[in-house]
Amino acid sequence: MNSTDRTSEQPSRASGHFCETPLPQLISELNVKVVELDLQGTGFCGFAAVRQDGQLILAMPTRQPAHIQNSLARQLLQSVLQGRH
Repeated sequence: MNSTDRTSEQPSRASGHFCETPLPQLISELNVKVVELDLQGTGFCGFAAVRQDGQLILAMPTRQPAHIQNSLARQLLQSVLQGRH
Protein backbone atom coordinates (compact mmCIF):
# COMPACT_ATOMS: atom_id res chain seq x y z
CA MET A 1 0.00 0.00 0.00
CA ASN A 2 1.44 3.38 -0.89
CA SER A 3 0.85 6.62 1.00
CA THR A 4 -1.85 7.75 -1.42
CA ASP A 5 -3.86 4.61 -0.66
CA ARG A 6 -3.50 5.13 3.08
CA THR A 7 -4.56 8.77 2.77
CA SER A 8 -7.75 7.87 0.93
CA GLU A 9 -8.60 5.24 3.55
CA GLN A 10 -8.58 7.72 6.42
CA PRO A 11 -12.16 8.75 7.22
CA SER A 12 -13.00 12.37 6.62
CA ARG A 13 -13.71 14.32 9.77
CA ALA A 14 -17.05 16.05 10.14
CA SER A 15 -16.61 19.68 11.06
CA GLY A 16 -18.47 19.26 14.36
CA HIS A 17 -16.34 16.31 15.41
CA PHE A 18 -13.17 18.17 14.48
CA CYS A 19 -14.13 21.22 16.54
CA GLU A 20 -15.69 19.47 19.53
CA THR A 21 -13.29 16.59 20.12
CA PRO A 22 -10.64 17.30 22.76
CA LEU A 23 -7.36 18.05 21.00
CA PRO A 24 -5.40 15.16 22.58
CA GLN A 25 -8.09 12.74 21.38
CA LEU A 26 -8.10 14.26 17.89
CA ILE A 27 -4.32 13.99 17.70
CA SER A 28 -4.56 10.34 18.71
CA GLU A 29 -7.35 9.56 16.21
CA LEU A 30 -5.40 11.14 13.37
CA ASN A 31 -2.09 9.57 14.46
CA VAL A 32 -0.41 12.99 14.52
CA LYS A 33 3.23 13.29 15.55
CA VAL A 34 3.53 16.45 17.62
CA VAL A 35 6.85 18.28 17.65
CA GLU A 36 7.25 20.98 20.29
CA LEU A 37 9.68 23.76 19.48
CA ASP A 38 11.03 26.17 22.07
CA LEU A 39 11.07 29.27 19.90
CA GLN A 40 10.56 32.71 21.33
CA GLY A 41 10.04 36.00 19.55
CA THR A 42 10.28 34.55 16.04
CA GLY A 43 6.68 35.06 14.94
CA PHE A 44 6.43 31.33 14.29
CA CYS A 45 2.98 30.02 15.23
CA GLY A 46 3.29 26.43 13.99
CA PHE A 47 2.92 24.27 10.92
CA ALA A 48 1.39 20.99 9.86
CA ALA A 49 2.59 18.72 7.09
CA VAL A 50 2.08 15.24 5.70
CA ARG A 51 5.11 12.99 5.41
CA GLN A 52 5.58 10.80 2.34
CA ASP A 53 4.39 7.81 4.37
CA GLY A 54 1.11 9.65 5.13
CA GLN A 55 1.79 10.54 8.77
CA LEU A 56 0.68 13.98 9.90
CA ILE A 57 3.25 16.17 11.62
CA LEU A 58 2.25 19.12 13.79
CA ALA A 59 5.00 21.47 14.96
CA MET A 60 4.03 24.01 17.59
CA PRO A 61 5.95 26.48 19.73
CA THR A 62 5.79 25.61 23.43
CA ARG A 63 5.39 29.14 24.79
CA GLN A 64 1.86 29.91 23.66
CA PRO A 65 -1.22 30.12 25.86
CA ALA A 66 -3.13 26.81 25.76
CA HIS A 67 -6.25 28.29 24.13
CA ILE A 68 -4.20 29.81 21.31
CA GLN A 69 -2.22 26.63 20.80
CA ASN A 70 -5.46 24.62 20.71
CA SER A 71 -7.05 26.88 18.08
CA LEU A 72 -3.93 27.07 15.92
CA ALA A 73 -3.38 23.31 16.06
CA ARG A 74 -6.94 22.65 14.87
CA GLN A 75 -6.64 25.21 12.08
CA LEU A 76 -3.31 23.83 10.91
CA LEU A 77 -4.49 20.22 10.98
CA GLN A 78 -7.74 21.01 9.21
CA SER A 79 -5.87 22.95 6.54
CA VAL A 80 -3.42 20.14 5.82
CA LEU A 81 -6.20 17.52 5.84
CA GLN A 82 -8.27 19.52 3.33
CA GLY A 83 -5.21 19.78 1.09
CA ARG A 84 -4.88 15.99 1.01
CA HIS A 85 -8.23 15.42 -0.71
